[in-house]
Amino acid sequence: IEDRIQSTNWLMSENHSDSNRNEVLVEGSIPFLDAVEFFSPKVIMLMGKRLAVVLENKRVLRSFEDKFGKLTSEVEWAYSKPKNQKRGFWFSTLEFERCRILGFPHPTGSHGLSNEHLEALPILEKYRNALEGILNGTP
Repeated sequence: IEDRIQSTNWLMSENHSDSNRNEVLVEGSIPFLDAVEFFSPKVIMLMGKRLAVVLENKRVLRSFEDKFGKLTSEVEWAYSKPKNQKRGFWFSTLEFERCRILGFPHPTGSHGLSNEHLEALPILEKYRNALEGILNGTP
């Protein structure tokens, strides 16, 4: 699977003093998409809830549709907080004709994320299908 995974950042750098970070991410979506399109991914995994929120912006959605085909499902959000865990996390999924997008908590803010959080996800089957598609080479 290593030869099928690529990593990139949405922004080349982040200025924490930006007054409207979401707008900066919207503006930065074009260079990100140009870079990502080169690899023709079947699945994009976004790390951080903010990126999935920005993805709901109409300008960003249109840009994604230009690269990956028509939107086939709206952003689906799921909150996972198993009974035996102190903290819950947000996950998301979104599908285009040629690509699925999975949104995970950002690694720096997800201390306490466990397998139980993933197992309790109502959208877990979509995650499994998307990741199995990568391994099998199917969309």
